Amino acid sequence: MKKKVLFIIGYLISIPKICSKEHGDRTISFETAPYHMTERPLLILLVLIPILLVSSTLVCAETPTDLYKQGLAYSNQGNYEEALKVFNQAIQINSNSTLLWLNKGNTLSSLGRYQEALDAFDNVTRIDFSNKDVWYPRGVAYSGLDNYDMALHAFSKAIQYYPNNAQAYKKKGDLFMALGRYDEAILAYDEVRRIT
Repeated sequence: MKKKVLFIIGYLISIPKICSKEHGDRTISFETAPYHMTERPLLILLVLIPILLVSSTLVCAETPTDLYKQGLAYSNQGNYEEALKVFNQAIQINSNSTLLWLNKGNTLSSLGRYQEALDAFDNVTRIDFSNKDVWYPRGVAYSGLDNYDMALHAFSKAIQYYPNNAQAYKKKGDLFMALGRYDEAILAYDEVRRIT
């Protein structure tokens, strides 16, 4: 697109030069040049510029992948509100991406909006019922809502799919401690030590 714009600018700058050529024994200037040498190029430019601007907008439109990367960058910077906006934009383009819904849910959890996060995770399982990556973040959201039974279930499922997930064991241990189930907490923390 930059090349097109630079070409147009160069063309606009060169119109007086184009229209000031020597023709035999007389010089035709921009002001005295025939119609085809002055007005037609300007007319063409007036038609081409809007077309090029529209096509550049279409070419520069962000893809869901671009938006996903941008959302991750915002999220990694701790700018969760902006990340959420970008993930929502990407989902409007591709609402069947489990990756986008997962990241939207994680972002909502980071904002403390746990019920909305669970709704996003429900969309993940709606799209792909056997998705294994949804269980750990679902456990985090249930923990945030103090729904310990559902959180324990979600962390257990995460461990079932990823047996070396030390974070899931630690979260289970923390939940068992909160529930006063100390023996189970010790077992969960032992697994964390074994893995790490």
